[in-house]
Amino acid sequence: MRRTVIYYCGGTVVDFHIEAACYEEFLQHLRKEKYHDDKELNRARCALESYVSYVRCDTNKQPGALEKISVCYVWHYFNTHVAADHRIDGDVMIVDLDGTGATIEYVAIKDIALKRYE
Repeated sequence: MRRTVIYYCGGTVVDFHIEAACYEEFLQHLRKEKYHDDKELNRARCALESYVSYVRCDTNKQPGALEKISVCYVWHYFNTHVAADHRIDGDVMIVDLDGTGATIEYVAIKDIALKRYE
């Protein structure tokens, strides 16, 4: 099963796909006390935001280990959270409408109608 996190940052959209083997390896190294840590979620989001900023300038940049771990963490955080107001089933979208990081929302991709222009 492939998992996806999409980051929308001030008009730039980046899709991050997690292959099953990558996610399984991530789970083997994730400590239980870090499963739903809001500080870890923020760190992961900041790492992805930084990557998205680079993509704006260099469209050939590929996600590295930090981005892959961050994407796994974001997906895992929401898909395994026991609190209903934090739970997202399935793929996740991080939304930063103005690109400043001032207001961040996390939503289920299945709940958003995305229109892509090629």
